[in-house]
Amino acid sequence: MKKVTVRVREGEYSNLFNLIKESKNPFYTNKEQSKIVIYIPDAELDEAIKKLSDVIDLRYIENIIEVSTPDFVISPTLRKVEEKLKEEKTPVEKLIDSTKPYTKLDYAVVAKNLYRRDE
Repeated sequence: MKKVTVRVREGEYSNLFNLIKESKNPFYTNKEQSKIVIYIPDAELDEAIKKLSDVIDLRYIENIIEVSTPDFVISPTLRKVEEKLKEEKTPVEKLIDSTKPYTKLDYAVVAKNLYRRDE
C-alpha cells in the first residue's frame, strides 16, 4: 500500500480533483493547500502516477507527487480494493507473494561480502 500526496498550483487543483474523485481508492483533500492524499495498492501505483503526471504540469516547482509507504493502514475500503486485486493476480504473482513471508536478509552475509577484499 502506498500513500500518494499530490500538491499542485491553485489553477491545477480542479483538474486533479476531477481525476481523483473517480477513483475507487480513499482520498482526502485540502483545497486551501491545493493538496490531495490518496491511498493506492502497490499494483496500481505505476498506472496512477502516469495518470497524475498527465493531469498536472511537473515543470513547476509547486507541483509535487510524493509517494511513501505507511507502516500500516486500517481501512475497510482499501481492504476491499486489495482483495479484488488479489483475485486478478496471475499464477506467477501468486507464487512470488507466497514467498514473501519466508524472505529474510542475512545482514552478516551482506556485510561480509560488502567489505571483502578480492585478492
